[in-house]
Amino acid sequence: MKQSSKGDQAQSGSPSKYQKVNGYTVESSSTFGTRSWIRYFNDRRRRAVLLFSYAITIATIMKSGRLMTSDSVEIIMANGTEVSSSIIPPIYEEDALYCEQNNIVLRRDDFLDNHHDAVRSWSVAPYLFNNNPHKVKKCNNLHEYLVSIQNGTRRWVHSSDELLSPLEAEEYPSYFVPYGCYLPFPSSHQLCSTLNKYSHIIFDGDSLSRHVTQAVLMILRKDLILGGIESTNKHGKDNPYQCKCGGQFSEHVKCRQNNGLFDAFTPRDLNLCSHLPEDNQFKFRYVDRNYGDRKYERVLDEIAQLCTKPQYKGAIWVLQGGLHHGTNAQNTMQKWIKPLMDNPTFKSCVELKKMEVVWVTYGAQSRQLDKKYPLQTRENAHTFNIAMESELKKHLPNITIIDWWGVTAEAQTSDGVHFLSDVNLFKASVVANVIEFLSINITLTANYTRNCSKEAIMINLLFLCCYHYLPYSRRQFPKSSGLILMSLLYFL
Repeated sequence: MKQSSKGDQAQSGSPSKYQKVNGYTVESSSTFGTRSWIRYFNDRRRRAVLLFSYAITIATIMKSGRLMTSDSVEIIMANGTEVSSSIIPPIYEEDALYCEQNNIVLRRDDFLDNHHDAVRSWSVAPYLFNNNPHKVKKCNNLHEYLVSIQNGTRRWVHSSDELLSPLEAEEYPSYFVPYGCYLPFPSSHQLCSTLNKYSHIIFDGDSLSRHVTQAVLMILRKDLILGGIESTNKHGKDNPYQCKCGGQFSEHVKCRQNNGLFDAFTPRDLNLCSHLPEDNQFKFRYVDRNYGDRKYERVLDEIAQLCTKPQYKGAIWVLQGGLHHGTNAQNTMQKWIKPLMDNPTFKSCVELKKMEVVWVTYGAQSRQLDKKYPLQTRENAHTFNIAMESELKKHLPNITIIDWWGVTAEAQTSDGVHFLSDVNLFKASVVANVIEFLSINITLTANYTRNCSKEAIMINLLFLCCYHYLPYSRRQFPKSSGLILMSLLYFL
């Protein structure tokens, strides 16, 4: 008996592997079996377009910030459940109660400011630990985060204080609200893990960097009362352990006695970060070169033999300065920045991509000091910040810049120049978040960023699925060049 043809099978009522589509006999998608998949992938054109589709979809998700490494997920989803904007985290509750009643900030010895020794309003508002009172989204990338800090502003705990003049308003507790997006305040455990993404963490600056170093210690120690003090001077009337709460950031001589392990420590030296491996812990260094300190050269000597080793995790060098150079960009570059950049070890590590450099700008000085220190007025400071950014980018195109202006303007100060607990703790959290981003290489240029929407991701996935399951016929598919062109146009 003569067997029926494939065409006859297609016309019969029984299920068939083949069917007529627009005059062509093609394999039915309902019976698209193993052999068909082999044929599908053996077709070079289909295979190329399919692989390109996968690449476009994955790239789209990565650009949106939804697909990251496990490390990057920590920075976006860290801290677990969100803390209510009106509640201090339990770990800080006792410290908060103490500091609200005992926030004595000693007046500096040269009487720079108009304050007298007194119990000051404690600067730490509950919003510090959940700096998202307006329920904005979480930042997806480094550029977005830096913009949120640059364009943010301060709000006051009591809204009536916002009606006061700037000089009056800075006497009362306020909090910083990032613009557009935010990242959570890190826990001690998270800060340990973030800093340990690098082998060396170097804070290179003046007293303002010393204060951020103190804030880092406060977070690591989970101690807002005395966590920022580390000194060999533990007795006598001038020991710094008398400076508590916001008083830790006073520039009175007794409150500036941090030394020893404060300047150079690994977590195990201070019994911190117990979850980190004993033999693989970051080295923290605080360097103040403004008084002829050559410690930065010793730090570079430590790094010199390590940058070329694959296991070296690299270094973060956080630069801050200008106050001791007349807030003049040219002087700061020549006398302070250039010696560092000309150092062979520093240059080599930067070239090997084992050194990330972060510059933090000069903040907003209180208007009460304009007459006494005209070189540090806000107008001069703004000019200085612009000039420094321009000069630094000429020598270090990939430098990361954190703008502290909105964080510091009208914030509480100890003397008009130096800030209290709120600002320094927030600065420490921002630096930590920036380090986390840098460690996972999420960097975007200042003039280009794009956030892909969920809809865009779904369109790409839908396109992929449709292309994947359409019946096998070359005549039924658009030209592969057209698909590639559409995908490229999307990204442009």
